[in-house]
Parts: sequence; structure tokens; C-alpha cells
Amino acid sequence: MAWVSVEDQLPPEIDVIFYIAELGEAAIGTYNKHTKRWMVSYSDAYFANSNNWVTHWDVVPDPPETL
Repeated sequence: MAWVSVEDQLPPEIDVIFYIAELGEAAIGTYNKHTKRWMVSYSDAYFANSNNWVTHWDVVPDPPETL
């Protein structure tokens, strides 16, 4: 993985994995450039970009091939 700082670049509106520094955990979701919120795919949670909780993101890797 090659984490990208949100200070350097924000992701396109696709599923990405992002790191929530304040919580010390990662989540999968999307960044909405209109609302400036990081939306968690599997819940109703979101994180506003202005509070600096989300510090890095990366694309979600492809799933492994089945054996």
C-alpha cells in the first residue's frame, strides 16, 4: 500500500481505505468532494474533512484470486 496524505491529494469518488488518526483505525468508504465528508460504506458514520481526523487514504486493493 502507498498511503496518500490528504494534504497532498484527495481521492476520486470511488471506494478507498482511509485512516482515521483520532480513532487509530482505518475504514472503507468514499470522499464526497461536495460535502467534504468521508463516508463510511458499511455504516451511517462520516467524518468531516475540516476536523483533520482523516489523515491518509489509499485505493482498496483487488480481492485475492480464488484457489
